Amino acid sequence: MLLRKSVDLKEIQRTGIDPSTVITVDADGLPWHRFEDDTWDFSYEQGLKPLNFASWFDKQPDALYYEIKLQLKKIFFTLIATPEARMRENVKTFPNYFSVLRKLARLAHRTGCSLANASENSFFQAALRQSVANTLDDIDNIRGSSARVVFYRINYVLNRPDTRDILGLSLFSPDDYDYLMTLLSKAYTRGDGKRTPLVPSRLYARLINTITSELDYVGSYLPQINEFFARYFTEMDYFAFKGDAFESKKRRIRNKRIASGIDCREKFPSKGQVKLQSAEIAKEESGLSDLFDTRCSNISFFSLRSYLAEVQKICGLACLVFSGMRTHELDVLPYDCIERVHIKGFGDVTVLKTHTSKLNGGEYSKAMYWVTNDVAEKAVRIAQVLADCFHMYMTGSSALPDRSKMPLWFSSHPTTQKRFVHYDYPTTVMAGVVSSAKLISNFEIEQEDVDELETFDALRDWEYEVGQAWPFANHQYRRALVVYASRSGMVSLPSLGSQLKHLSLMMTALYSENSSFAENLILNEDGSIPDEHALVKDFREQQVFNMALAFHENVIAASTRLSGGAGKHIQKDKDESNLPKVMKSRKETEKGIREGRIAYRDTVVGGCTRKEVCDSYGIDEVVPCVFGCPDSIIGGDGGKKLKAYAEDLEWGLEDLDRNSPAYRTTESELKKIKVKLLEEEGIEL
Repeated sequence: MLLRKSVDLKEIQRTGIDPSTVITVDADGLPWHRFEDDTWDFSYEQGLKPLNFASWFDKQPDALYYEIKLQLKKIFFTLIATPEARMRENVKTFPNYFSVLRKLARLAHRTGCSLANASENSFFQAALRQSVANTLDDIDNIRGSSARVVFYRINYVLNRPDTRDILGLSLFSPDDYDYLMTLLSKAYTRGDGKRTPLVPSRLYARLINTITSELDYVGSYLPQINEFFARYFTEMDYFAFKGDAFESKKRRIRNKRIASGIDCREKFPSKGQVKLQSAEIAKEESGLSDLFDTRCSNISFFSLRSYLAEVQKICGLACLVFSGMRTHELDVLPYDCIERVHIKGFGDVTVLKTHTSKLNGGEYSKAMYWVTNDVAEKAVRIAQVLADCFHMYMTGSSALPDRSKMPLWFSSHPTTQKRFVHYDYPTTVMAGVVSSAKLISNFEIEQEDVDELETFDALRDWEYEVGQAWPFANHQYRRALVVYASRSGMVSLPSLGSQLKHLSLMMTALYSENSSFAENLILNEDGSIPDEHALVKDFREQQVFNMALAFHENVIAASTRLSGGAGKHIQKDKDESNLPKVMKSRKETEKGIREGRIAYRDTVVGGCTRKEVCDSYGIDEVVPCVFGCPDSIIGGDGGKKLKAYAEDLEWGLEDLDRNSPAYRTTESELKKIKVKLLEEEGIEL
């Protein structure tokens, strides 16, 4: 049973915790478990299972493991000994506290720090902050007690003056503590509910690659697909094989035309008037031979239609993944939904124009614009061809409809699907089908996915196992875009950086504070962000945090000296201990970013403090940052980035004509960088 003897915290502060300190006693009052034991057994207390302080680690023990294990014991002991923690009032809560502590221990070890220096480890801070934010969305229970409530109490005890000195531990930096504890205090007033986690980055990268690959494949067959449908509904013998198929096809087409109000006095040929082909010959003639062989269950019109219905799901999925719109906005996308917006520094940017699902005065509801990329644009172009084809299927005719009144998601089953109030045509309810696409049904979870879940959503009990299929859900895509696009380029997400970099830059330019696009096409008249575009607010907040975190890690805490237009001034202020207030703490930096007083983003050679989009960056291989840019920050990393940049330039020279201006410019840049590396970092290339 639990030792009820009171503990003198002041004495412990002076002498430390004696390893032989008795934690529990047996039924006869004799010592049962001591502080030094890895297992503390409270089974006499209402049948609780023993707590094993070694159970959180399943690898070969190392020095960090032993350090964290001791810290876990100290925290749990202090929680027991502190009346304000209220643990002793209900011993049944012990497993709940222990569960959260085990998660924190795994997170610390995975990010390479102990709980003593966790507040100074940027990776731990980013992962923990993300985990806390995740628990505030929709919470599930951890064995009857919310993780956020337990976590709130643990932090309360860790930061009490009398216990802080004993433990010497703090999970949060001073900048974050007040803010996050305020958020966590909401745990007592918000309800519980089930939710699914952020898609792990490996699976998200695979999702993007799978979508892109399938769209590229089917996109190469669009002319043949369109021609196939046009011929099928105008040539009665086309793809009508021997047997009853020819007569059945004529009856279906006649019935469809009658139902659609189309003149059906045309006399169809009889079986004796046509020469029917075999399935194999018809397949070769269609130009869709590989598509039938690899994507369809058999050689038939209906098998092709079924595959194209799956393609329509993938097109819808692409629009969700690469825009962040909600499913009811996806559902009402019009046929012509692609528009262009000219953005300085980017040129013409692709946006999707949709509507909210509610109507105003009988007309279309307020137009909504979503920044997207070429993958979603390709998806729309494919979906438009499919809409034309499915219209032919509905009417039994190749006559084109009035596309200005047509939905993008024209139903592949037009006699059974609903008609949205926005359109006069049957529409596929994409919200109900996109996440059921067969193409993404077999994404198996691997160990690295589980590890990532336990890092960036560390306070939750996930029940996902290696080998299990990932449960994709519609709302995950919006959240994944916000999180991963705002982190694009960070070292922790190498597989996603290149795929989302361009979209991330566009979202930054169009969704950021003071963006004319946001002001004119997104914000309400009072400047507030409408509920429909909550993604913009989420993206801004995520960016502010990531920007401030990267600035303090790469610039303020830089291991070597800074140079560059802005870097040399910051280095001078650091040398003189005269940093401006906006740079003295991450909290002040976040505030400055929100107010537009400071900006920071990573570049291939260091960092950039330019507040507007750079007109020159990314135009060619030679970046404008190293020499002559007033906003650049170079160095601080021992020359790692500059060295990698120089090596890339050297490789690039091999592909250039030695007599070209580009070769001379690159060679000149390379020579200057080599001199800079030698003089400032002592690195010789």
